[in-house]
Amino acid sequence: MAAKIVIKGARVHNLKNIDLEIPRDQFVVITGVSGSGKSSLAFDTLYAEGRRRYLESLGADARQLLQQIEKPDVDSIDGLSPTIAIQQKPGLASPRSTLGTITGSIEQIVDQLLLLPAQTRVIVLAPLALTAARARLEELARQGFARVMVDGRMTELASKSPLDIENASRIDLVIDRMMLREGIRKRLAESIEIAGRHGDQIIKVRIPAENDADGGREMAFSQKFVCLNCGASAPEITPGLFSFNSPEGACPRCNGLGELAERGKRVKDSATVPCPECGGSRLKKASRAVRIGGHDIAEITAMPIAATLEFLNHYPFAEERKIIGEKIVDQIAGRL
Repeated sequence: MAAKIVIKGARVHNLKNIDLEIPRDQFVVITGVSGSGKSSLAFDTLYAEGRRRYLESLGADARQLLQQIEKPDVDSIDGLSPTIAIQQKPGLASPRSTLGTITGSIEQIVDQLLLLPAQTRVIVLAPLALTAARARLEELARQGFARVMVDGRMTELASKSPLDIENASRIDLVIDRMMLREGIRKRLAESIEIAGRHGDQIIKVRIPAENDADGGREMAFSQKFVCLNCGASAPEITPGLFSFNSPEGACPRCNGLGELAERGKRVKDSATVPCPECGGSRLKKASRAVRIGGHDIAEITAMPIAATLEFLNHYPFAEERKIIGEKIVDQIAGRL
């Protein structure tokens, strides 16, 4: 086996026809500013080609997988052995969050962005708090980030001119700039994850004017249950949120009973009125804010069984929710 891995003409993503020699049997670190092609070299070139060659050496059944693995855009790689990849994925969420909360959020954002026309240029941004902004920017520069947008203006972090951040109304860290095209999904997901980590789970995506007939625009996403327009928040959606026997879902006014003692009546007379807070549904407002087809869970469970089946069996799920939604409907229908 050669003592070096020799790469010639690597052109994956941001790599611009580079030649490189990497010593074998040593611990090698790839560094660079955001968007310089570190992941493209390590994962999309070296790891992808090492895995492809390994599968190519196996039997016919294993080689069928090769049809699903794209050959990296590189002239040649010599001295490469089979590879494995171990990626660090820092968590973004609260102690109540689950794996699905984190990965599902990123995948939904990526899916929505990939609906934009091919060749659209996008800038992935992380909004930064204005408090202690200068110290934060100095730390981010040490971490390898190169640019920020101050009130919508692109600025180099290493610029000799001092940043006027004291008078700024908004500062966004530039995570990545890319063009939406085939094969960009992994890089886009990684950029969204990094933006969420640095932007307190808020991600912005800017579409420059030359890519948008409206003169440029911004899309904002949140990995938290918070409305970006009015600031209203909601708890994480769990089964307990829809149970009036659980503190998570019970109406705080009637404690999940759905009724209150009538004013002026003694408790022993058992005279009650529907709870004005939940309208007798026994669920808190946050529980009833979750809706399907405009109906909350209390309204759906109040329907006759035949009407519930009719409603669920003919509900028009969006394409990206159809696979999961139809499985859930099948389970509910079976129980009904």
